[in-house]
Amino acid sequence: ALPLRPRKNPLLVLAPDFSQVSELFTFEGGPRGPELMLKEIASSWGGIRLKRAPVQSTDLGSLKELVEQSEQIVFFCFEARRFPGQNATLELLKRTAPKRTVVCLIRSPWDREKLSKDMTALDAKSYRLFSLRAAWKFILGVKS
Repeated sequence: ALPLRPRKNPLLVLAPDFSQVSELFTFEGGPRGPELMLKEIASSWGGIRLKRAPVQSTDLGSLKELVEQSEQIVFFCFEARRFPGQNATLELLKRTAPKRTVVCLIRSPWDREKLSKDMTALDAKSYRLFSLRAAWKFILGVKS
């Protein structure tokens, strides 16, 4: 249920590693612009742990361990039907933490069909900063 409330442990936030697709898309503030905006808004909310989720690559690295250790997870999902790294991240969350995961769809509403019924979903409609900012503030319950 949204908005999330701060807990004892930091919120795990998985943001797409846009550097893997920077030749295909233009990002406000560059490939790290969305990530920086997420960090800025979260600084007034409480503790978060922001990690990059692969877009093209399916190498999840340490994400499995981080997901298993986290009480709450927010995954900003960027076209899981198109990009194998985003799909691999989504599948990991479905297997290991569906009830603890909020998925924010940031480009493709059709990714909703790939979610578990136990996941909380929000559609930001785009990856533009204004859409991400509004969705992120809603998830965290930030008013300003």
